[in-house]
Amino acid sequence: MNAVPFRVEGPEALPAARTEAVLRRLPSWFGREESLQEYAQHAACLPCFAIFVQARLVGFASLRQHFDAAWEIDCLALDPDLHGQGLGRRLLEACEKWLVAQGASLVQVKTLAATHKSPEYAATRAFYARMDLLLARKGNASSARCLMHDAAA
Repeated sequence: MNAVPFRVEGPEALPAARTEAVLRRLPSWFGREESLQEYAQHAACLPCFAIFVQARLVGFASLRQHFDAAWEIDCLALDPDLHGQGLGRRLLEACEKWLVAQGASLVQVKTLAATHKSPEYAATRAFYARMDLLLARKGNASSARCLMHDAAA
């Protein structure tokens, strides 16, 4: 595997058109048009960390504060051609460093539970497990699933 030269920037809001382009590269994760548009619009007004290869935005994480010390990764997306190369890890590490500096002690990220038989979401859960995220809650079909991360750890 060749190392991909990249840079991480943030936190700052990102133009919706740029994040939408990243999300459209991930139809197995962001295939519902309404959700895709919502995530792109959220990134335009939330603090985000972005990952670039040369000048091209290839991934981002948007962050939402719920309480003083409680945050959520609203959306995490990385060009699928770059999965497995450490870029997602570096993106989350940048988020975590900033969140700790903001006083965060708890960060949650929502994803589909293992009962959802998608290989893409299985890969997502495996990634979160490698990042030491813990399964904290599993809701019913109408509620979100979430993984929790102790940002202070």
